[in-house]
Amino acid sequence: MRIVYFMNNEDKGGAALALIDLVKVIKKKYPYIEPIVVTGKNNNLNIELTKLGVENYYSSFRNFISSKKEPSILWTAAYKIRHDFGNYFAIKDLEKKIDFSKVDLIHSNLNRIDIGALLSKKYNIPHVWHLREHLRIYHGSRLLDDNKEKDFDVISIYNDPIDYMEQFNSKYIAISESVKQEWIAKGLSEGKIEKVYDGVDIFDHKEIYKKNNKRIRIVFLGGLVKAKGQEDFLKLFINMPTELLSEFELDFFGVGSKEYKKYLLSMVEDNKLNNIKFMEYDLNIRKKLENYDIGVNFSYHEGFGRVFVEYMNSGLCVLCTKNGASRELIEDKVTGFFVDRYNQHKFNCLMSDIVKDRELIYKIGLYSIEKSQNFSIDKHVHNVVAVYNTLKRR
Repeated sequence: MRIVYFMNNEDKGGAALALIDLVKVIKKKYPYIEPIVVTGKNNNLNIELTKLGVENYYSSFRNFISSKKEPSILWTAAYKIRHDFGNYFAIKDLEKKIDFSKVDLIHSNLNRIDIGALLSKKYNIPHVWHLREHLRIYHGSRLLDDNKEKDFDVISIYNDPIDYMEQFNSKYIAISESVKQEWIAKGLSEGKIEKVYDGVDIFDHKEIYKKNNKRIRIVFLGGLVKAKGQEDFLKLFINMPTELLSEFELDFFGVGSKEYKKYLLSMVEDNKLNNIKFMEYDLNIRKKLENYDIGVNFSYHEGFGRVFVEYMNSGLCVLCTKNGASRELIEDKVTGFFVDRYNQHKFNCLMSDIVKDRELIYKIGLYSIEKSQNFSIDKHVHNVVAVYNTLKRR
C-alpha cells in the first residue's frame, strides 16, 4: 500500500511531531505500507524523514486556511492568489516526482491544506483528512462560524470552506471528541468523521522517585503565542502572595513571536522575579520532564495537546484550563487540576494546598503515568491504519 502524506511548511508543533511519530511506527510495524511524505518547504522534517529512510519531497504548495492578519479583506485576496499559483505549480512539480497512478491513498496531515484533496480527486484516490484544530474561521472580515471560544483566528480563501471540503468525499480523522464536535458544528458530515486520539511515544519508567526539589518546579511547554495562554498563567503566577510565589520555579520552553516573548519577559522583569525562565524549544525536553513536579497547558481551546500526555507519562501533575480536549485527557484531582484562568483566589488556594501537601502531586504523578498508556503512539497508529483499511482505491 503506497500512501502519500502531505504536511505544510511547519516542522515544529503537534502536527509535525505527530506525522514523524506516525511514519516511524508504520516503517517499523507495518511493512506492507510504503509511506511517501511531501512537505511545503524543505526543513527539519525532511531531514528527519531522510534519516528514517522515508521517501520524501518538498514543493511550495500553500494553505487554503491561513492565520488571520489585518486588513483581513486584503489578506484573503493575497492568500487566494498565493494558494492558486502555489498549488498549480506544486502539482505540476509533484507529478514529475511521484507516479500517482500507483498511489493507493493520500493522507493530508492538517486541515489547513488541500493539495492532497485536489490530487485525490484528480486521480480518483481515497483521501484521509486530519482535523487537528478547532479554529475560528473568517472569509475577509466575515466570521463564518459561531465558535465563541477563543481559538486560532484564521482566514479561508473560500467563502464556504466546509462546502469546499465536502466536495472531495474524504474520510476525516479528528484528534479528539472536542475537535470532532466542533467540525460537525461547522457543517462537516458527522458520518465521515472518525475520532482517533493522537499518540505519544510512551516511555517505560522502571522507577519514579519522589522529587526533592527545594522549590516546586513547574514547566510550561508550547509555542509562544497568545492562544497558548502563557500570559494568563503568568499573571496568575506572579500575583500570588510573595511567600507562596517563592515556593515555586517556573520554566517556559518554546519559540514564537519576538514581540510576545518580549512582553512576557517585561512582566517578569517589572516584578523583579528570578524564579521564572524562558528557554528555546528543546528537542530533548522529554528526558528533562522528570525533573519537574507540575506541567502546565493553558491553551484557550486545545485540540488534543501532546504535552498533556508527555507530562503524564513523566509523572507530572497537570494544571490546565477546562476546555477543548483537556476534559477528555485530564481527570480533575486525579491526573491534575482544572484551573479557572480568571480566578486568582482559587488559584492561590490550589497552589497553597500543593505546597502544604507535596505527597498529593506525587501520587497524582504516579497515577498519570498509568493513564498515559491510553494515548500511546502504537495505539494511535493501529487506529489510523484501521481507517486506511476501510478505504480501497476506486
